[in-house]
Amino acid sequence: MQTQQLKAATLDEIVITEELSHRATRLPNLHSENQALHALARQLVKKPEIMLQNLVELALDLCQAGSAGVSLLEQTPSNEQVFRWVALAGALAANKGGTAPCHFSPCGICLSRGAAQLFSYPHRYFTYFEEAKPQIVETLVLPLFASDDQALGTIWIVSHNEQRKFDLEDVRVMMSLADFTAASLLQKRTLELLTTNNVLQAEITERKRVEAALRESEEKYRRLFNSMGEAFALCELILEDSKPFDVRILEVNPAHETMTGLTAEKTIGKTIRNLIPEIEDWWFEIYGRVVIGGETVRFENFVPGLNRWFDIYAYKIEEDNDRKFALIYSDITGRKQSLVELQQSEERYRTLFESIDEGFCVIEMLFDENNKPFDYLFLEVNPAFEKQTGLREAPGKTARQLVPNLEEHWFEIYGKIAMTGEPLRFENGAEEINRWFDVYAFRVGQESSRKVALIFKDISEAKRIEAEREKILQREQTARETAEHANQIKDEFLAVLSHELRSPLNPILGWTTLLRSGKLNEAKTVEALATIERNARLQTQLIDDLLDICRIMRGKLTLSPAPVNLSSVISAALETVRLSAEAKAIQIEVIETNAPQVYGNAGRLQQVIWNLLSNAVKFTQTGGKVEICLTQANDLAQIKITDTGKGINPEFLPYVFEHFRQEDSAITRKFGGLGLGLAIARQITELHGGRIWVESLGENKGAIFTVELPLLNTVDTNNKETIDLNIPLSSLPLTNKKILVVDDEADSRDIVAFAMEQAGAEVIAVSSAFAALQILSTIPFDILISDIGMPEMNGYALMRQIRQLPTFQGGKIPAIALTAYAGEYDQQLALSAGFEQHLSKPIDPIKLVQCIIKMLDSNN
Repeated sequence: MQTQQLKAATLDEIVITEELSHRATRLPNLHSENQALHALARQLVKKPEIMLQNLVELALDLCQAGSAGVSLLEQTPSNEQVFRWVALAGALAANKGGTAPCHFSPCGICLSRGAAQLFSYPHRYFTYFEEAKPQIVETLVLPLFASDDQALGTIWIVSHNEQRKFDLEDVRVMMSLADFTAASLLQKRTLELLTTNNVLQAEITERKRVEAALRESEEKYRRLFNSMGEAFALCELILEDSKPFDVRILEVNPAHETMTGLTAEKTIGKTIRNLIPEIEDWWFEIYGRVVIGGETVRFENFVPGLNRWFDIYAYKIEEDNDRKFALIYSDITGRKQSLVELQQSEERYRTLFESIDEGFCVIEMLFDENNKPFDYLFLEVNPAFEKQTGLREAPGKTARQLVPNLEEHWFEIYGKIAMTGEPLRFENGAEEINRWFDVYAFRVGQESSRKVALIFKDISEAKRIEAEREKILQREQTARETAEHANQIKDEFLAVLSHELRSPLNPILGWTTLLRSGKLNEAKTVEALATIERNARLQTQLIDDLLDICRIMRGKLTLSPAPVNLSSVISAALETVRLSAEAKAIQIEVIETNAPQVYGNAGRLQQVIWNLLSNAVKFTQTGGKVEICLTQANDLAQIKITDTGKGINPEFLPYVFEHFRQEDSAITRKFGGLGLGLAIARQITELHGGRIWVESLGENKGAIFTVELPLLNTVDTNNKETIDLNIPLSSLPLTNKKILVVDDEADSRDIVAFAMEQAGAEVIAVSSAFAALQILSTIPFDILISDIGMPEMNGYALMRQIRQLPTFQGGKIPAIALTAYAGEYDQQLALSAGFEQHLSKPIDPIKLVQCIIKMLDSNN
């Protein structure tokens, strides 16, 4: 396996001992462990010289490690402390005899902390391990101490691949082996001393010196016995009827009292039944297997009388016919309690994990070579995860596998949490899966783990409701602002109206008072009468404008159409404004390419041109110029009025033709007017089937008003004259067709009814929508022609009610909207209400007949 290139790390980053408590613990292999410990126990007595090598080989096997070893402290000739690898097994066995510095090594860290330590890729910090082949992935190091806390060295195991991760079971096994290792080291030193004594015995004949050496050896062995960290007891099995019945304790070491709470004085010479009357019989059955069967046994159990848990290792130490055996045991009550608490905690976690409605998952962040997060791996999810996200079978897959186009901000947020450890609560959207989430994210473990836990909830519906609420609030705000603006416009209009109506009254009343005094000469009298007449006409014009705008808004502005020569209309309008133009020395130029005719109302069209010319003269400074250009393009006549006046602010251009709208109240006070003229001009133009618009480059740059009207259709005019001449009934196309006409205005109703009768139809005309509904329920009709702007129930409401009727009561009758509301918006309203056609007044009878024929043919 090639060495994985990892960046340098700190000591805290490579020491991952805390992860042991979070890792799943493998099941203990007590059978193999007992056999191994039995073999070690025999070697401890018979072959101590090979004990260390066998220990590391057993550690390699029991922990399924890649390498194992024992490192002992020693002093170099230069008085430097180093660790010497005195026993090695596995992939690193070739390094036996090598050394590592005491102050800069995993072994040194382990001894300084006095407890087992787990290292991840130690070469990231201890760079001399980079040369190790194969690479070291994890190292589990345990300290070796004598009973007087003297540091002896360490015992360790190594993993060379990512698949082998050490856990608490490895720690437990290695702790047991560490005790044997310490005992072996002390015994080895004792044996070395015994060997020395034997040499001395061979060389020195004096028995006293030999005995002294033996006593010294005994004392050292006793120190070993007394310094063991685990409790030790030499026992004798008591038989009754050839069956194990009890155990007598012959000797204990000082650790016995620490482990059991029983002093040596109260223990030695006593039997277990004396000390613990409630002891179960199966204990003695186990010890019988050790003594009689020669087994070596390792087990854990609870001792009721002592209220403690023990890890016990039992082996026979004498000849086969002897009933003596030894016990090595340690109090594991704390570990058992921790295990129980851990299991309870896991049960609570699992219950919560599976029962909560919120989604939960644990992810591992993935970083590129620049340490930038680019994806994350799902390690674990709860049952609610799929419901909240819609993602299935997530564990083992990355976010980009499940959602290829997931937004980058998710990786940035979780990557920051994994690196800093700072938890975060936030709301965010995932467009790819069309959901919004409320998320609480926090790091799990150390920074090196790069794991993040997420608790989240799908809040898409709440977000939708919130967005809808915002839209409603926005609409309400807009409506309120519109209403307030309308009120403001109304108030401004009323103020202007008051001003415009009162202004002419002032000279009228003033000159009237002076005339009644009889003191004016002839010249002043003529001037007074002219002034009174001029202001009276001005007030009449204001009132006419108000009446016109009211008729337009009610759809009641009537036209009496006829062929109209636009050149004559322009000339008449010019006469009206000529005096005002001459008073300001304004040059008016008329350009006519021809004299096109249109079909409409000459008076109303003159009103349009007069309004535009009047505005042009009013807003053009003295000495300016106004140009009128009449042209013909395709089927349209175009009148363009250009002035060199004050121009129009671009921001006000969209509102020029609205009712009661004026750009600036100061302009109103200066030039007068109600702001109705252009609105009336637009409505009249649209009633004639035309359109009007304005262009201006800005203030003080003049303005261009353009009116387009459809040209007179000579064929239609001739047809109209034919109808007026009462063609014989047998030649008309609407014979035997029943038509219902609805219009509250008698003149309009009568002309439509008469035209249809002239075309051969049977016509019934009514004046209200209610009358139309009543007659429809009794008489079948072929066509309905209805006005829109009627009181009580308008044409739209009438049409909606008709469309709800059954077919035999006229629910599907073809219908034409005939109205003075001629705009595109009005046409859309009519069609959406249920009308098939929308025709604007003034009506062309021939077009109306043609429209009816087309509708009848289409329905047939």
